[in-house]
Amino acid sequence: MRPARRQSLNQAGFTLLELLVVLAILGLVTVLAYPRGGGAVVQASFRAATLGLNAQVRTTRMAAIRDNVEHTLTIDTAAKRYWSSADPAVRGLGPVTVVAATGRGLEHSVPTLSTIRFHPNGSVGDIEILLKGRGTAARVSIDWMTGGARIDWNP
Repeated sequence: MRPARRQSLNQAGFTLLELLVVLAILGLVTVLAYPRGGGAVVQASFRAATLGLNAQVRTTRMAAIRDNVEHTLTIDTAAKRYWSSADPAVRGLGPVTVVAATGRGLEHSVPTLSTIRFHPNGSVGDIEILLKGRGTAARVSIDWMTGGARIDWNP
């Protein structure tokens, strides 16, 4: 009886070859599935960073009106970050690249720093900030008279 039992114990479990085949299949599935999931994460990060910049534009404008003084929003395109005189916390742009910041009323102290100056009545120059991410783009437009900002996705 013992030899029969020993034979069944030797047959139980998986061989090294079977384990390697299963791991190879799991690796292949992971590699094929990752770009879809990874792209969604990058897309969501791009959207969040763009919305954050747009919110900071609005916050800086409202602070200029509330405080009745000029406030500025500075974008550092090289370091991919921005900050406001109304809220000096430095925020990052994550996967967003600022391709161009153009318009009347935009100040450039150095080529990589773009400063938007909001007047006490909320007005500012007519400004557009073109943003790009992996496979997507957005444009933040600031109206010259009202200082209101809007986002155009994939312009």
